[in-house]
Amino acid sequence: MRIGIAAQDANEYAQAALDHLAKIVHTRSRRPQDDLISDLVTGSGLTADEIAEQGVTLLMAGYEAPAGMISKGAVELAADPRLRAALTGDDPDLRAGAVDELLRHISIVQYGIDRVATEDVVIGGHRIRRGEPVIALLSAANHDPALSRTPDEMNARCPVRGHVAFGHGPHHCLGLELGRAMIEVSLSRLFTEFPALRVVDGDNPERDEYVMGGHLRLWVTW
Repeated sequence: MRIGIAAQDANEYAQAALDHLAKIVHTRSRRPQDDLISDLVTGSGLTADEIAEQGVTLLMAGYEAPAGMISKGAVELAADPRLRAALTGDDPDLRAGAVDELLRHISIVQYGIDRVATEDVVIGGHRIRRGEPVIALLSAANHDPALSRTPDEMNARCPVRGHVAFGHGPHHCLGLELGRAMIEVSLSRLFTEFPALRVVDGDNPERDEYVMGGHLRLWVTW
């Protein structure tokens, strides 16, 4: 989904996505297949509209986010031989540390998370009153100097703890382990097969207008 556009256009894009998923739900209700939508149709108890809404969420979180992370991660790894060695090595702790540092540093959800305070609270010396809207910027939180003396540097041997790339609390992403695995397997295989891979300067546009960051296109050589 895009950001920075007129509300009318945003509603149009969102409705188009829902309409597309609704057609899939309708098809699966008549002819179930071996897929998640079919499982939801036949065994979840959710309505067709609710399944379509869940489908949009899964599309964003389960596809757009990892795809963006893989493209942005490739850029970071191509420029950082130490992080690249950690991700492609045999030490599982270093591989996990490299993935966590990429998640924290890139923070693929580039739009603020909208919330409303349910009670008066003081955060960082600022009072937020009950009922006031709040926009939580995950990328800012993940680069908070309170987490690390060098929040803009990545170190697989000493990953920054407490990042919120997957959200926090009751909104913590249910698919975080799958997301980590997708990023680790994709990027480690990429740089194992092509250890000399580097990004070619030029027309590598980023998805600046989308909720999920990443590259629309990425030119590389090896």
